[in-house]
Amino acid sequence: MRKSLGNRSCRMTTNLRLFQSAIIGICFLIKALLFIYYLFSFFPVSVYHLLLFTFTLILIKMKRIPHCIIIILICLLTKSYGQTSDKCNCDALIDPQSKDEIIVYDKPKGKPIKALRNKSSDENYLVLTIDNDSLDYFHVSIAYALTENSNVKGWVKKSNLIGTYARNYPGNKLFLYSKPDVKSAIKNTIPEWLNQLYIIKNCYKKWVYVTIKYNGELKEGWLQPDLQCSNPYTTCN
Repeated sequence: MRKSLGNRSCRMTTNLRLFQSAIIGICFLIKALLFIYYLFSFFPVSVYHLLLFTFTLILIKMKRIPHCIIIILICLLTKSYGQTSDKCNCDALIDPQSKDEIIVYDKPKGKPIKALRNKSSDENYLVLTIDNDSLDYFHVSIAYALTENSNVKGWVKKSNLIGTYARNYPGNKLFLYSKPDVKSAIKNTIPEWLNQLYIIKNCYKKWVYVTIKYNGELKEGWLQPDLQCSNPYTTCN
């Protein structure tokens, strides 16, 4: 009888250790993925999330399993980084040369609520403010530049039509950074002012991650706020 209970207790202990090892492995995997995401994505990984995962590992090693499960659930239920405290606040415009329709949706991959396009004959172009960012959509307030009270709020699909111009003066280089911080490494340099639309791929606060073709080569990086120009009627330089 005692031998049977001992065997059962041994199996339970082994199972518990296996469970702990599995949880630790999952946490390390998530941390590794977050690190990779930080290196290659357009959003800085939230320090809040990293601290939560680190604290989770500590609790696991202390065998506080219920506590670490609660923290993991909190992390999983927390909204994505770009949609928490680091929302966008960027101005942009629809390519003035475009005649394509811009569909505004009630949510990402949701129902259309409005269809808009540039009124080129009246030189009344679409401008927008981006206040949130998801994987494939921007949440915007979009309006006609010359029409009062024409604002429409909703989600628009990311495309090569959404962008900004650069306001670096002729003769000045334009730096595109690896992170939304002027102290970060310079990812690409545009040696001159270009009268081309820089396509916005992502945003972080007032910074925008842009791409542009220069001499046949794709250049990309973070464009600082004071060098953005979302005015369709002036080059801002």
